[in-house]
Amino acid sequence: MNYLDSPHLIRVFDFGALHLELNTPVFLFVLIMVVMFLLNALLFRPVMRSVENRTKHLDQTKTGIAENQKTIQRLQEEFQAKLSKVKADIAQIRMEARRKTQMETEGILKEAKKTAEDELRKALDTMNQEVGSVRKELLDRSGALAKQVATQVLK
Repeated sequence: MNYLDSPHLIRVFDFGALHLELNTPVFLFVLIMVVMFLLNALLFRPVMRSVENRTKHLDQTKTGIAENQKTIQRLQEEFQAKLSKVKADIAQIRMEARRKTQMETEGILKEAKKTAEDELRKALDTMNQEVGSVRKELLDRSGALAKQVATQVLK
């Protein structure tokens, strides 16, 4: 028995466009497939494409970061090597400057010592000459004084 034949069942099972006929599930299936196709074409693919692009960009960024870190590490090592070389050069320059200054100081001290010794020698020579002349004068005066005393004593 068909439900369309029964007048009291028609009202109960009459769902309008959604009554259970063969074309309704086929129509719904086609409608769902069209919606799925449209959603896939208009929503899922662009979203998945942007997610893939973002993933690629993140991978490239990570790769770039790793390369930059390697470059930074290499540059730090080069910097440390150059800094060590510069420190060694500075230490060598300081040592050479200290040695040169010490040699100049020793030269100045030797020259000052030589000058002082020369002046001392000249002063000693002058003093010896003056002592000699004073002795001679003292001898002459003491001789003259002795003569005066002898003449006065003999008088």
